[in-house]
Amino acid sequence: YGLAGDESCDMWNLYHSLEYLQFTGYQIGRWKEAKVMNTRMSNSIASVAAKQHPQLAYLKLWFMRMDARVILDMAFVMLPQTQLIGAAMNCTNPEGLAPGFWTSYTESGAALAHGLCQVFKYRPPVDKGNPQRVALSAFRAQCVEVAGEYGGEDPTKLSPWYIHKVNIMHVAMLDAADFFVQAQDAINSDSKQSLFTQAWAHAENATSIEDVLVPVADSPTILFMSAHELYGMLLLMTRDKAKAAMASVAFAKARSRQGPQLATRLGQARAKKLAGLPCEAKAWYKEVLAMMDQASDKAELPFWAELQQGLAMCQSVPVAVSQADGCWPNLGGLMLPLFLYLAHL
Repeated sequence: YGLAGDESCDMWNLYHSLEYLQFTGYQIGRWKEAKVMNTRMSNSIASVAAKQHPQLAYLKLWFMRMDARVILDMAFVMLPQTQLIGAAMNCTNPEGLAPGFWTSYTESGAALAHGLCQVFKYRPPVDKGNPQRVALSAFRAQCVEVAGEYGGEDPTKLSPWYIHKVNIMHVAMLDAADFFVQAQDAINSDSKQSLFTQAWAHAENATSIEDVLVPVADSPTILFMSAHELYGMLLLMTRDKAKAAMASVAFAKARSRQGPQLATRLGQARAKKLAGLPCEAKAWYKEVLAMMDQASDKAELPFWAELQQGLAMCQSVPVAVSQADGCWPNLGGLMLPLFLYLAHL
């Protein structure tokens, strides 16, 4: 890192490390540090562009993925509680990239993140002429285009095929969120039920794709967002106690495929709370606390008050989180992010 101001210095190590340091910061509660990583990458992009550096295209890929995680790993953490994305979050169409393994994966993930931002920030009405609906249609069209332009020709070519299926999954995830919000806002009961049915169908389509994904050696280490995680979030957002068990299963499946992450542990705690199981909810809030670094932002984290309230629930006999509940062993908050970081050095 001695020459970190030089954008070409040890690029594959330095800038890939920034991406994973940002991801780790979000997972362990060091959100201010994660923001520093994102700002550092943004400044590097500006410097590279000004110098017309030949590595600009590579740096853009890292920045696009980091920008997407500001939405998916930060803004979405509180979505089940607030039901919306904050006004400060920008939902912008990602730059179109030439088809390719990392370019297609990155563009699709960025379009998914910003498309979901559009859904939950503006809640576009059904009217096709509405400006917010037009904007959302553009995000979806970008996701569809990217999914169709790379990797779908030959299922025996496992790496491109994996990316192709992930990108198709992104389309279904965006559709699920869109129909869900339309259903929430629908006034007519028949329309509301029909829209919810379509939302669940798209969510189940997305999860069925994730269930059969088979990553290979050069596949991305983690998805932008697990389809099961999104499904669990949507179920929580109904605030329907009858759907709490389904949400719990969804978050368990997300963890089984993507490892323990902050959003899925919080989701599991919220699902248990919604189900009226305070002792089990408290056990999961303890799992959230276990992820927090000693130098976490604590009270500045938007979920900190919720976490403290959750830890104060159920003063009776402690309930342990079991393997049967779909949880990985608690190896400490840093283990997964550290493993992911080391795997990409």
